[in-house]
Amino acid sequence: EPADEAGPQGAPPGGEEAVLSGIDQTGRDLAEQARRALGDRIEVPATAITLVEAEAVQFPDTSLGCPEPGMVYAQVITPGYRVVVRAEGAEHVVRTDETGSVVRVE
Repeated sequence: EPADEAGPQGAPPGGEEAVLSGIDQTGRDLAEQARRALGDRIEVPATAITLVEAEAVQFPDTSLGCPEPGMVYAQVITPGYRVVVRAEGAEHVVRTDETGSVVRVE
């Protein structure tokens, strides 16, 4: 299959390995954790979830850019990862801090 076309089940060009090639091992591990977190949330096996995009980011605060009403967050730059995954035809964004201790699913 040509590299400029989407792969099976809507996988990105070059497949998931191409997506992961731009991040470090911590990011790779956290991308897998993001896949499992979404699977648990929507009750879909992690193996049925496709990784679309993963990138290291600097969030503006400890809410990871997803503040919840009524909550207070430390206003400090928080390193982490933004992971886009596809399940059942819909894309979901999962954000995590660099330790994986905070995970937010949009």
